[in-house]
Amino acid sequence: MRNKGAAVATATNWITNFVIAGITPIGIENIGWKFWIVWTVFNAAFLPVIYFFYPETGALSLLLFFPEQILTLSLF
Repeated sequence: MRNKGAAVATATNWITNFVIAGITPIGIENIGWKFWIVWTVFNAAFLPVIYFFYPETGALSLLLFFPEQILTLSLF
Protein backbone atom coordinates (compact mmCIF):
# COMPACT_ATOMS: atom_id res chain seq x y z
CA MET A 1 0.00 0.00 0.00
CA ARG A 2 2.84 2.41 0.79
CA ASN A 3 4.41 1.84 -2.65
CA LYS A 4 1.15 2.60 -4.43
CA GLY A 5 0.71 5.78 -2.40
CA ALA A 6 4.26 6.89 -3.19
CA ALA A 7 3.70 6.17 -6.89
CA VAL A 8 0.47 8.20 -6.97
CA ALA A 9 2.13 11.06 -5.08
CA THR A 10 5.10 11.10 -7.47
CA ALA A 11 2.87 10.97 -10.55
CA THR A 12 0.71 13.79 -9.20
CA ASN A 13 3.79 15.88 -8.48
CA TRP A 14 5.15 15.41 -12.01
CA ILE A 15 1.80 16.12 -13.69
CA THR A 16 1.22 19.22 -11.58
CA ASN A 17 4.72 20.54 -12.34
CA PHE A 18 4.15 19.89 -16.05
CA VAL A 19 0.88 21.86 -15.99
CA ILE A 20 2.43 24.73 -14.02
CA ALA A 21 5.39 24.90 -16.41
CA GLY A 22 2.99 25.05 -19.35
CA ILE A 23 0.59 27.61 -17.89
CA THR A 24 3.03 30.07 -16.31
CA PRO A 25 4.65 31.44 -19.52
CA ILE A 26 1.22 31.93 -21.11
CA GLY A 27 -0.12 33.68 -18.03
CA ILE A 28 2.89 35.98 -17.75
CA GLU A 29 2.66 36.83 -21.45
CA ASN A 30 -1.03 37.70 -21.21
CA ILE A 31 -1.38 39.50 -17.86
CA GLY A 32 2.23 40.16 -16.87
CA TRP A 33 3.22 40.48 -13.23
CA LYS A 34 -0.41 40.15 -12.14
CA PHE A 35 -0.17 36.45 -12.89
CA TRP A 36 1.80 36.04 -9.67
CA ILE A 37 -1.25 37.35 -7.82
CA VAL A 38 -3.24 34.48 -9.36
CA TRP A 39 -0.74 31.94 -7.98
CA THR A 40 -0.79 33.66 -4.60
CA VAL A 41 -4.58 33.47 -4.43
CA PHE A 42 -4.60 29.78 -5.38
CA ASN A 43 -1.95 28.96 -2.79
CA ALA A 44 -3.74 30.96 -0.10
CA ALA A 45 -7.02 29.22 -0.93
CA PHE A 46 -5.47 25.82 -0.28
CA LEU A 47 -4.04 26.70 3.15
CA PRO A 48 -7.33 26.11 5.04
CA VAL A 49 -7.95 22.92 3.06
CA ILE A 50 -4.56 21.53 4.05
CA TYR A 51 -4.88 22.67 7.66
CA PHE A 52 -8.36 21.23 8.25
CA PHE A 53 -8.46 18.13 6.02
CA TYR A 54 -4.91 16.70 6.09
CA PRO A 55 -4.13 15.28 9.54
CA GLU A 56 -0.61 15.16 10.94
CA THR A 57 0.48 11.53 10.91
CA GLY A 58 4.20 11.91 11.59
CA ALA A 59 4.15 10.44 15.10
CA LEU A 60 1.57 7.73 14.37
CA SER A 61 2.13 4.13 13.36
CA LEU A 62 0.88 2.91 9.99
CA LEU A 63 -0.80 0.06 11.85
CA LEU A 64 -3.32 2.56 13.21
CA PHE A 65 -4.47 3.24 9.66
CA PHE A 66 -4.22 -0.35 8.38
CA PRO A 67 -5.08 -2.70 11.28
CA GLU A 68 -5.63 -5.61 8.89
CA GLN A 69 -1.87 -5.63 8.27
CA ILE A 70 -1.04 -6.51 11.88
CA LEU A 71 -1.12 -10.29 11.34
CA THR A 72 0.70 -10.07 8.04
CA LEU A 73 3.50 -7.99 9.50
CA SER A 74 3.84 -10.06 12.65
CA LEU A 75 4.34 -13.30 10.69
CA PHE A 76 7.48 -12.07 8.98
